[in-house]
Parts: sequence; structure tokens; C-alpha cells
Amino acid sequence: MADFRFDHVVFDEAMRRYIEVSRRSPAQICNTKAYYISRKATWFTAKTSRAQISNELASRVSGSRRLSLRPGTRAGNEDAPLAALIIQKLRGEKGVKGLYGDQMTAAINELLGKRLKSLAFLRSGWLPAIRDLKALAVAGGSAPQMGDTRQFGADQGRAEPAQETDWNAVARIINHAASLSKTSRATNFAGFQKIGEEGLDRAFADETASMLQYIEDHMRPAAEEFNRRVS
Repeated sequence: MADFRFDHVVFDEAMRRYIEVSRRSPAQICNTKAYYISRKATWFTAKTSRAQISNELASRVSGSRRLSLRPGTRAGNEDAPLAALIIQKLRGEKGVKGLYGDQMTAAINELLGKRLKSLAFLRSGWLPAIRDLKALAVAGGSAPQMGDTRQFGADQGRAEPAQETDWNAVARIINHAASLSKTSRATNFAGFQKIGEEGLDRAFADETASMLQYIEDHMRPAAEEFNRRVS
């Protein structure tokens, strides 16, 4: 999958224009957008990452072969998938003997399972923000469903809602799960941090598109009325 980087200057400009045409207060707008972005972050993280993790672990160093990672998968002998190299490296660092054949197959499937559990842990970090902002959000549309996202232990994030008394309203959404996975769950912290960033970037891009569509729909009647009068 190609890297996805969203230019947040575009979001800021769309937000400025959205505030101009919306009847909601700045705080309501900030809290609503933060709520939907949190929800979409769970969805986009899940949607874009399961295959990505499997493909990454399955890719062979030579680039000529791929291994389909499913329960019961066997590691081939022609060349090693990345998952096998990771396992051998970790075992070497511990000073223990490498794995081969059925033992390597079982270890690869265990590594895949750990990665997918870490992905679920990463998504769950958005749940506290969603919970905290739900009552403050103004329903005006729908966000992608969160699927099987569920809580893992204590809260791994939070929201700092915008206040109505603030002239410059700001809402913050925070997910600590990626940093916690560095020591507790993930075997590839940098990779999981990237996955989390991609999911959040896509959530921002999707919400930006939603705001731009709202602006267009809001402005169209006035434009049509103007054209009718001058024609």
C-alpha cells in the first residue's frame, strides 16, 4: 500500500469555510467534527490495515514470492518470508536456536495473531474520545460504523472537548495505544504508529470531503437564485 499523507491545511481551510455557513457554534462544530473523526479513525485503521499486515509479513526478501498467511500456513524452503526473518532475529537476540518447518509455521501464525491483536488495541484507543464527545456532537449525518472495535483494559486515550466560552474553540482527540504498544503488545512499534497515522489521516480527509460537500449544498440554492434573477 502506498503511503497516505493528508495535508491538514486543506482541513483547516474547509473548517473555516464550514463555520461561515453553519448555524452551529464553533464549539459545537469542533466537538462534532472531533467525534466523527474519532469514529472514522477506528474504521479506516481497520479497513486499511489487516491486509497490509498480512502482506508485510508474507513478503519475501527476494521480492519474487509471497506467502499467504492463514491458519495452517506452511513456510516454504525456497526463500524466507519477512515473518520468518523477524522470528529468527528475535530468537537470535535471545541466544536461542532458530525454528524451521512446522515450528516456524506455528511461530509465523502466532506472530500474525499478535500483530492483529495489536491492531485491535490500536483502534480501541479512539473509544474514550468517542464516548466523551458523543453527547456534545450535533448529529447531522453518519460516520462509518466501528465494526468490532472494543475496549481493551483501561482507557488508552481521551478527548478534550471545546468549550462554549472559548472564543477560539479547540477540541482535541488523543490515542495513547500506539505508544503503549511499543512495550506491551506490538512487535513493530514504528509500523503500528504508521498504521495509526494513516487511519487518522484518512479520517481527516473523509471529514474534509464531507464539509466541502455541505458547503457546496448550502451555497447552491443562493447561487441558483442569483442566476435566475440575472438571467
